[in-house]
Amino acid sequence: MRRNYLLALLGLLATIFFLTLALRNLDWSHLAEVLATTNYAWVLPALGCQLLGYWLRAQRWQEILRPTRTIPASRLFGPMMIGFAVNNLLPARVGEIARAVALGRQEHFSKSTALATIVVERVLDGLSLVFFLFLFSLFWPMPGWGIQVEEIAVAVFGVALVGMVLVILPGNLLVVWLEKVVRFLPGGLGVRFITLLNTFISGLGSLGQTRTLLWLTPLSLGIWALESGAYYCLSLGFNLPFTLFERLGVAILVMVMANLGGLIPSSPGYVGTFHFFVITALSAFQVQREVAVSFALIAHGGQYVMVTFIGVFFMVQNGWSIWRLSREDLTPSAP
Repeated sequence: MRRNYLLALLGLLATIFFLTLALRNLDWSHLAEVLATTNYAWVLPALGCQLLGYWLRAQRWQEILRPTRTIPASRLFGPMMIGFAVNNLLPARVGEIARAVALGRQEHFSKSTALATIVVERVLDGLSLVFFLFLFSLFWPMPGWGIQVEEIAVAVFGVALVGMVLVILPGNLLVVWLEKVVRFLPGGLGVRFITLLNTFISGLGSLGQTRTLLWLTPLSLGIWALESGAYYCLSLGFNLPFTLFERLGVAILVMVMANLGGLIPSSPGYVGTFHFFVITALSAFQVQREVAVSFALIAHGGQYVMVTFIGVFFMVQNGWSIWRLSREDLTPSAP
């Protein structure tokens, strides 16, 4: 319990910090003028791109789960959207746990295995974002901080991928060593840990199948291409002095920075971190600060409302509590 309160406090502090950076030296009357003159008709196609991206995510999750069990994407969409909605409503990304629990309840599936597949997703997302950042650098000038972000992201997600692949190798010495050490833990904790570890590793099975990985690559790139398309559509609603090609660069950089920034623990809905990193991305194109803040507010607001509504709808449909989904024990009681 104390850990949850500490994470919530750290998230709140991060939100206050990034919101302060995002909103400093702002001309509020000009901001109101920009918001009043924005063409909101472009919000709908932007949300449409994002919704298609979420459907592709369900398709990708189906492929990641396939080595363990075949579950139709139509049945995965609900638990997935519940997870994203919980991330919008509770701090510290506990929606990842809620998503694993929701899938476990719905499909009578191991929750720890489900969580492992979500970890695979996050690594694929990170590597895809690195690819799009590299693609950006081929056609548009990369800001100095962009190069640093790319290097850090490559290191973090590259190490994570290598670590997961090593864990699933047959006869892995690390796993064998851990199993020997934890057997001495009291109260059956060792057995529970080993069971949890084995079910978690089973969720990484897609990494050991070349055919599955080849299919996961275009799905992952498609997801983030649609996300870029959403920001591209949204940019058309603003009076920006850019060509259509330059708007594409804006959309890609905003997409990458917004999602990498979302990795930083913050309050529910990534408030503050999302806005700061979107504004930072737009600053690379010398977009006026009030326009950048308006862009961030509209992008965040539209996505927040859509995702939360869909996720809550599925929670209510199943009669599930957001608190229980986010706090349930992931340790399997049986293989």
